[in-house]
Amino acid sequence: MYALVNAHLWDVEADTVVINSNGVIEKVGWEHSLASTLAGVKRIDVGGATVLPALHESHAHVFVEGKCGINLRGIHSIGELRNRIASFIARHHPPYIVGRGWDHESFAERRMPRAEDLDQATGTVPTLIIRVCGHIAVANTALLKLAQSSNIFDKLRDYMEFEDGRPTGVVVEDGVSMLRNLLPRPSREEAVEEVVELLRTYRDYGVLYLNFMSVTNETLTILKEAIQHVDGINVATYVSLEDAKRHPTLQEDRLVVGVKVFADGSLGGRTAYLREKYSDSDTKGKLLMSSKLLEGVWRLARGMGLKLAVHAIGDGALEEVIKFAEQVKPGRTVRVEHASLTPPDIVDGLSNTIRDVVVQPHFLVGDWWAESRLGSRVRWLYAFKTLSDSGLTLYGSSDYPVEPLNPYLGISCVCTRGMLQYVTRMEALNLEGAVRMYLRDPSFGGTTISTGCRADLVVLDHDMGSVAPYDVAATRPKLVVVSGRVIEVRNNVPSKLPGLQ
Repeated sequence: MYALVNAHLWDVEADTVVINSNGVIEKVGWEHSLASTLAGVKRIDVGGATVLPALHESHAHVFVEGKCGINLRGIHSIGELRNRIASFIARHHPPYIVGRGWDHESFAERRMPRAEDLDQATGTVPTLIIRVCGHIAVANTALLKLAQSSNIFDKLRDYMEFEDGRPTGVVVEDGVSMLRNLLPRPSREEAVEEVVELLRTYRDYGVLYLNFMSVTNETLTILKEAIQHVDGINVATYVSLEDAKRHPTLQEDRLVVGVKVFADGSLGGRTAYLREKYSDSDTKGKLLMSSKLLEGVWRLARGMGLKLAVHAIGDGALEEVIKFAEQVKPGRTVRVEHASLTPPDIVDGLSNTIRDVVVQPHFLVGDWWAESRLGSRVRWLYAFKTLSDSGLTLYGSSDYPVEPLNPYLGISCVCTRGMLQYVTRMEALNLEGAVRMYLRDPSFGGTTISTGCRADLVVLDHDMGSVAPYDVAATRPKLVVVSGRVIEVRNNVPSKLPGLQ
């Protein structure tokens, strides 16, 4: 048994938490009032730092590419994009390339890259580069030729962009995964190693409860192996509709809790479905699943004992979700992912039908261009306060690898409104409301610091309540407590705390 003392316990009027040998919180209170309990007990003085319950990641993806994967974040021109890819090829000589993270809105050219742009760097190496949102990608000529010789090309054409009868290399939605599936996968050993590192990184941030979305059977197998190497991580997965249909016994797998489907695409790619046209394009986006189709998928999922997670970003897509929910009244068997554009009638519709909404606060930084897409409608974008005040339960997440997985960046964005504060400041929540979003998820429920609960805790490097909302983004854990076992965070600058040795 040991105790964390001199702590700012989150949402608890106390400064001490006593943890027994079974990894359970024995007592919570003030150190002076627990004198008899603390007699002879090892104390770890946390120096007035905040101690949180374990955090939750409600929506992320397992993106594994191994040695042939390249990070394309932070690029500001097509020329820079080519240079990074050419340098990667020169160093690693990969048989193929899958890149991710670029955003053409940040390019000096302000346009999508095309196959010919990639060809100058890649030559005959089949290459697919996926936009940060995951809903748009660009293939080089070598990969397009591979697609043309495959048996999927006729179906792929529905998702490809053409100019003068020739493919530009740009593909959207299902076309992205179809092209990815033409390329090899990393070895099992590589994939497991990469997922183990991902899980350990989450744990280092104090995130012990994870919801991974659109998980394939192959990824499920890799996850199972990786979890064995990382103590304290709890994983729930939502499988693709295709895998649910092909493998109706998936619900027997303890990691599988639901089915994930897409009602629309992304704002960044102008494929999210709006009720009115985009302010900067002559399109409303594309509806991928109507209310009628959603009902059919929901009944399939319920027949398997699984929940349904619906990706819906635009107000047009959300309207279809609400129509479906009004018909079947699914309650908490359905969760909405993103719910980005929510004017008042959409908020009312969601609050009357679906209670669980999973949001991604760091989009407030990544979607800095949103006003040009939506015009005055940007007022209703990521309207966390309005959604919360309506009675909806909001869950915080990163949508990794779309945004950084660091939860403290998300918490800061909830309070500051990131790059959109100049138009949506009224939608900010206070620190308590922001943190609350990360102390629960739709699969595992919530975590608290209370007697009788499992001791899953995060000791931060400062008192989070004493800093400005912007500075919350710099928060780092010192220690993570997993079922009572103290784990020091990797690469932590401060030395070990007294009493830990």
